[in-house]
Amino acid sequence: MNSAVLASSLGEGGSEIAVPAAELALTYGQRALWFLDRLSPGNPAYVIAGAARVVGELDVLALRRAAAALVARHPALRATFHGGPRGPWQRAAGEAGEALETPEIDLREEVVADSADAGAWRARLAALAFAPFDLAAGPLLRLAVLRAAGAGGPATHALALSIHHIVADFWSLAVLLKDLGSLYALEVGEEGALPLPELGADLAAVLEREEALLAGPEGERLWEYWRGALADAPRTLDLPTDRPRPPVQTHAAGSRALRLPAETAAALRRLTRQRGATLYMGLLAGFELLLARYTGQERLVVGCPTTGRVAPELAGLVGYLVNPVPVVGDLRGDPTAGELLQRTREAARAAFAHQGYPFALLAERLLPERDPSRSPLFQAAMVLQKGRRSGEGEIAALAVGEEGVRLPFGPLTLESLALPEPGVQFDLSVMLAESGAGAGIAGRWQYNRDLFDPPTAERMAGHFVNLLTGLAAPGALARRAADLPLLAEPERHQLLAEWNDTPGERLAPALAPRRFAEQAARTPESAALVAGPLGGQVLSYGELDRRSGRLARRLRELGVGPESRVGLCCERSADLVTGLLGIWRAGGAYLPLDPGLPDARLSFYIEDGLLGALGEAPAALVTQPALRARLAGLPLGGVAVIEVGEEEDEGEGLPWGEERPGDLAYLLYTSGTTGQPKAVAVTQGNLGHSLAAFQAAFGFTASDRMPCLAPASFDIFLFELLGPLLAGGGAVLFDLRPTLDVAALAAALPGMSLLHAVPALMRQVVDEVARRGACGSLRRVFVGGDAVPADLLADLGRTFPAARTTVLYGPTEGTIVAAAWTVDRALPADRRPIGRPLPGVALEVRDPGGQPLPVGVPGEIWIGGPGVARGYLGRPERTAERFVPADGGGRRYRTGDLARRLPDGRLD
Repeated sequence: MNSAVLASSLGEGGSEIAVPAAELALTYGQRALWFLDRLSPGNPAYVIAGAARVVGELDVLALRRAAAALVARHPALRATFHGGPRGPWQRAAGEAGEALETPEIDLREEVVADSADAGAWRARLAALAFAPFDLAAGPLLRLAVLRAAGAGGPATHALALSIHHIVADFWSLAVLLKDLGSLYALEVGEEGALPLPELGADLAAVLEREEALLAGPEGERLWEYWRGALADAPRTLDLPTDRPRPPVQTHAAGSRALRLPAETAAALRRLTRQRGATLYMGLLAGFELLLARYTGQERLVVGCPTTGRVAPELAGLVGYLVNPVPVVGDLRGDPTAGELLQRTREAARAAFAHQGYPFALLAERLLPERDPSRSPLFQAAMVLQKGRRSGEGEIAALAVGEEGVRLPFGPLTLESLALPEPGVQFDLSVMLAESGAGAGIAGRWQYNRDLFDPPTAERMAGHFVNLLTGLAAPGALARRAADLPLLAEPERHQLLAEWNDTPGERLAPALAPRRFAEQAARTPESAALVAGPLGGQVLSYGELDRRSGRLARRLRELGVGPESRVGLCCERSADLVTGLLGIWRAGGAYLPLDPGLPDARLSFYIEDGLLGALGEAPAALVTQPALRARLAGLPLGGVAVIEVGEEEDEGEGLPWGEERPGDLAYLLYTSGTTGQPKAVAVTQGNLGHSLAAFQAAFGFTASDRMPCLAPASFDIFLFELLGPLLAGGGAVLFDLRPTLDVAALAAALPGMSLLHAVPALMRQVVDEVARRGACGSLRRVFVGGDAVPADLLADLGRTFPAARTTVLYGPTEGTIVAAAWTVDRALPADRRPIGRPLPGVALEVRDPGGQPLPVGVPGEIWIGGPGVARGYLGRPERTAERFVPADGGGRRYRTGDLARRLPDGRLD
C-alpha cells in the first residue's frame, strides 16, 4: 500500500503517523539474507513467528491501534529491501509508508462450536504466519487475529505474529511482544499503563557502528583472530543422514519438542557455576559431545548465535542484530568430561569476546568458493533463550515454540500455541529456553527433513538429553567424556540383546569331523566330492572317509595330535580335501600353503606357523608327489613331510577320535594389507558353531551341489566345501590355475543348486551366464567378501530368477560368516546391507571408546559369540587389542569394519 496514513487500513481509531523516509545500506548479515531471498524467494526458513491463544476478552480495534503504534515506533517494521547497481539497500518508509494489515478472520465455519480445538488454531495460524514475504513490497511484519465462537459462549481469539528475519531476530520478537502488550494496555486504558520510553538507537546507528569497526584497527584485530582460530577447523560436519545430501541445500523443516527436567537443569547450573562456566557452555559441551559421538569427529564447529546488542541502547531496538559465531569443539586426546567442559568454556569465551566481526563477512572471506549443499562454516547450531527479567523467561519459552506458556499482554494473558517449523537454516539445530533459575529447560530439536527422518531426530534429541543427564550426574566430570551414557536402557537392550537374540546353545552343534564321520556312515556310496566340473574325479563319502583315515594313521604315527600344526600344500584335487580331513582326524590343525604363492610368502608361513610350533607339538606337512620340486628350497628343516596320493589305498584307517571343541582346527593368515600377515587361530568349537549356524540359516540338503571357487587359504572355502558336504550333498572343486574358467563354470551351473562368489568374480559369472541365457536351477546365490554393488544384486535377480540372493559378511576372526542378508529388491540403491547376525552370533556397532552406538550412527562392528576365534598366533598384544572382554562374559572381536544399524536392526 502507498498511504500517508498508516491507520487508514488498520480500522477505526487509527491516527496519522508521518516520519521521514530513509535509504540505508544493509549490514553484512542483512546482505546475506537478501541474497538468500533472491535465490529462494519467500523461503519460510527465514521467518520468525509466534502464536498464542488469548485468555480474556480481546478488543480487536484496540489491538489494531496498538499495532499501528508499534509500526510507528520501530523503523525496521516499515523497511523494504531493493537491489540496484550499487548493491542492495533498504528503505524505512515514512510519509509514503507501508501499512500493517491485521485481518480479523472469523472461524465459526471452520471450528464447530469448540474453541478448545488447538489443532485447528495451529493449522490456520501457521498458514497465515508463514505466508511468503515480499522484501521489496513489504510489509515484513504480519499480525493475524483469529476468532472462534464457543457453544453459546463468548468468542475466543488467537494471535499469530510473524516477521522476516532480515528486519528482526529472536530478541526482537521479545521486544515486539512486550511493546505490543504495553501499547495495547494504553489503548484499552489499563490502570497504571505507562507510555514506552524513547528508543536509544536506530538502524543508521547500527550501520555506522559496523562500518566504523570494519574500517578501523579493531576490525583488523577481529579478522586476524578468526582467521587463526578457524585456520585448521573442519568445514563440514559429517552427520550420518537417512538420505543422500541434495546437491543444493534445502530447508525442509522438521521439529520436535525437547525438555530437560528441572532437577537435571539445576544440577547443570551448579556444575557449570562451580567450574566458572555458564549454563550455555555446559549445554554446548553436551551438544559437542553428541555431535562427536554421531560423526566420529574429534574437532567440529557449532554455530552459537550472539545477540549483537553490544551497547545498552540497542536493547530495545527491533532489527537483525544477531551475529552467529563459530565455536570449535575439541575432543582430541580422549578428554574427561571436566576437561571437555573446560575446553568448551575457553573456546566459547574466546569466540564471544570476538563476536563483533560480522559472520557473513567472515564466511565470505574464509570460503570464497562455497559448497552449495551446506551452510558455510557450520551445519549445526545451538541457541539458549534466557529470561533476564520478569516475564522474559516466558517470552524465551514462547520463542522456542513451547506449548502452553502464559505471559501477560496488557490486561490479558497469552497462552502459547506451538507452530510447525516453516523451514530450517541448518542440518541440525537445538533451540533452548530457560524460563527461571529453578525451572527446567524446554526447546525444539530442529532438523532438515530432506536429510533426517523423524524417528532419527527423535533418537538424537533423546541422546542429547541422556548425555546432559550423564554430565550432570555426581562424579561425571572425572569420567571419560566418551563414557557418558548416550543410550537409555531400553534402547541399549534392543541393540545389544533383542537384535542379537540368537543364543548359540540352541544350535547344539556337533564338530565338523564328527558330522562328516556320521554322514559317511549314513551314505557311504553317495557322491561327496567332484574334482573338476565335467567328468572329473568323483569320490564317494566312503572313499573320502577311507582315504582320510589312512592319512590320519600316518600322521598319528609321526606324533601329530591335538594342537599339532600341519601344513597342507596340495593342488585343487581330491588330495586337498583328503589332507584336510586326515589332519583333523589325527587331531591336528591345518595350515593351507598354496603352491602358487611366492617362495618368500610360503617361507614366512612355514617359519611362523609350523617351525614356531617345534618344541610344543610335532609339526608336519602334507603334500603331493608332483609338488616335491616346488617345495625344494623352502625352510622345512624339522618338519615331517608326508605325500598323499594313490598309495594311500593300503591299510586300515585311524578311527575318528573324541570331540575336543577347544582344539585348534586351522590357521589362516590375514592378507597383511595393514602390516605383517597374522595367523588367525580357529578352534574346532568355533568352526562347529559356524557350520551349525549355516545349516540353521540356509538349510543345506542332501540334494544340494555347490562349486568350490575360493582358494583353500580363505576360510570361505570351508563354507563352500562343508556346507553341502555335511548335509549329505556334494561339492565340486574347480581348478583356479592359472585362473578360473568362467565359461566352464557357467556350463556346469545347471547341475548346481548353490553358488557363492566374491563380487568381482560374481560379476564375471553373471555376464557369462547372461550371454548363455538365464539359469533357473540355482535355489540360492551367496555373494560376499566385499561391499556388493547394487547393480550386481539387481543383475543376480534377473540372471538367476529362481534363486534367493544372500549377501554374506564375516572376517576370519569371526569364523567364516557372521551375518547374512537375503536381498530385498525394493531396498534403496544407496544401501549396502550386510544383514542380521547368524544364529548364536552377536553383532554390535561401537564407537572408538567401546560404547554402543544407536541406529543410524556409523561405528566399528564388534562380533561376539562362540564363533570368535582364539586369537592371533604368537601375537598376544595384538590379540588383546582386537579380542576384548564382552559385557557379561565371553569376548568380542573388533573388526575394524564400519557399519550402522538400520531401523529394523539390520547392519548397513
